[in-house]
Amino acid sequence: MQKYIEELESGDRRVANNWTIVSFSLYGSILAGLLLYAAVEQNRDTGLLAADAQATAPATAPR
Repeated sequence: MQKYIEELESGDRRVANNWTIVSFSLYGSILAGLLLYAAVEQNRDTGLLAADAQATAPATAPR
């Protein structure tokens, strides 16, 4: 049966707290990496669209 962390002995509580920190750190770093990847991809796509729009725009005579 599962116990609450307060019901554990001090040594087991320390191990449980360490595992909690490790798991939050792992999943937090994965989430941060996904957000960074999404931001870079969105920025790259925006840059490609701007370059494409510039290349297909008709040339205008300077004034």
